[in-house]
Amino acid sequence: MPAVTVHFWAVKILSTAMGEATSDYLVHTINPYAAVGLGALGLGVGLTWQFLLRRYIAFAYWFAVCMVAVFGTMVADAAHIELGISYVVSTALCAVGLTVVFVLWYATERTLSIHSISTRRREVFCWAAVLATFAMGTAAGDMSAYTLHLGWLASGLIFTTIFAMPLLARRCFKANEVVAFWFAYIKSPARSAPRMPTG
Repeated sequence: MPAVTVHFWAVKILSTAMGEATSDYLVHTINPYAAVGLGALGLGVGLTWQFLLRRYIAFAYWFAVCMVAVFGTMVADAAHIELGISYVVSTALCAVGLTVVFVLWYATERTLSIHSISTRRREVFCWAAVLATFAMGTAAGDMSAYTLHLGWLASGLIFTTIFAMPLLARRCFKANEVVAFWFAYIKSPARSAPRMPTG
């Protein structure tokens, strides 16, 4: 795993925005089922490459993150558009899924720290959590902008404020490092511009 610095968060936010934009572009430019298939293929390639490595290689790691961002967005959008699941329900389902990943991860490994990813099982748990956070971020952003009618500016400001809270909690109150990291990772701003209408 990379060092968690300001550069980490900058690239994470950029990869999230890229995933949102790429997903929207693909599903509105080509057949949506083909787009999801391409997203799944990209995710499979990215994670396979990552799992084959025995050390951190920046390009491979961030390629996998980008593919998670693309596919995670597609999953959240497909749940709403194709299955008719409301953004409130899909956000809740993603939150439950993420909670299950964290509970199982902690129950088996006794840690959720990204600095202790030293076994294949921990790596699988970590990537499962990352995928769930991207899907949940998409669903929560859409819920905020569309369902709650807050719009993109207000939603962006709200999520940016929430994203900054763990940093303040760490600096001012010495909050737990692992909790602060995952809270920020889950709440990192996902959208810089309105998405294309989804019907």
